[in-house]
Amino acid sequence: MSSDLLMDPARIAGEIESQPPLMRKEAASAYCGKEVDWFLIYRNGYEVSSGRVQLLFAHGVGHTPMVTGTVTFSEYPQLRHLRAGETVRVRGTICSIDTLQVVLDIRELVLPKVATHQGTL
Repeated sequence: MSSDLLMDPARIAGEIESQPPLMRKEAASAYCGKEVDWFLIYRNGYEVSSGRVQLLFAHGVGHTPMVTGTVTFSEYPQLRHLRAGETVRVRGTICSIDTLQVVLDIRELVLPKVATHQGTL
């Protein structure tokens, strides 16, 4: 495996998929606990409990696996104005990986400056 911080979700998925089918679960578990620092494309978000939001990201257009994780609105209130397609820097730890998603324990989001429309251009 290459340096963990240089690995992107698609490359990790490719390495796991290159293993024999009955070895993939073991290969995926080798990534659990690894720290990541990725630039991802925000796809969607929804409230899962009071004040907690599940976020969905992609590494690129049409790429799988999706990357998911939860954060609190109180830490990132600007998420309410974040549009799908925006690039977000996501730092965290891999919790699990399967065929369709990488689940992160998100430690930090670096969001783009989000413009809110106040009636002026």
